[in-house]
Amino acid sequence: MVGSNDITAPVIEASYRRTLGAMKRHLEVHPFLMGARPGTSDFAAYGQLTQLARFDPTPTAITLAEAPRLFAWTEVLEDLSGVEPTEADWISRDNIPATLKDLFAEMGRVYVPVMLANARAVMQGANKVETEVDGLPWVQEPFRIRPNASSGSARNTQSSTAPRGKRCRRSSLVPDARGCWLPHPEHELASGCRRQPRLRLAASAPPSAPVAAE
Repeated sequence: MVGSNDITAPVIEASYRRTLGAMKRHLEVHPFLMGARPGTSDFAAYGQLTQLARFDPTPTAITLAEAPRLFAWTEVLEDLSGVEPTEADWISRDNIPATLKDLFAEMGRVYVPVMLANARAVMQGANKVETEVDGLPWVQEPFRIRPNASSGSARNTQSSTAPRGKRCRRSSLVPDARGCWLPHPEHELASGCRRQPRLRLAASAPPSAPVAAE
């Protein structure tokens, strides 16, 4: 998680241990996070675990001691050749297992409060994010959620719905909690820039690719 420092370290480590336990319990029953087939949630977790469970010596030691299944699971995700997924392999929305709910609860317990506090700090132009997470203080520098593509993609956020001569400048766009770039409210009022469609910034989009509007 962005923001690791001496103050936030206890929160991050405790959350990592709980996440390992929740994933271990879930993967004892289901081969993947969303059922019997891999999905984007598995690949997202894999991207983090390759660093935490297999590269960085401190979390690797914790992983091997508390959830060796997770260490092995990253090997499974490394090569999924031969897997033939079907739509029936997904976990039903009407029958979400308690083990998956535990993972969702952990996200809401730590990640969501941090992201909301960061979004507030960015919107207010604050130089520090200060909040309480899981009963402990959380202090870090604010960070903007930026697109992974070059500034060329960012220019695509200038919607054609804005009045001529009053398109929103890149510098006046701010992220909401979902990572969508929207006009800053103060700029919107001052310049008459109309609110744009929410924009989904795909991490895999090349610099010249258009950004899809929802």
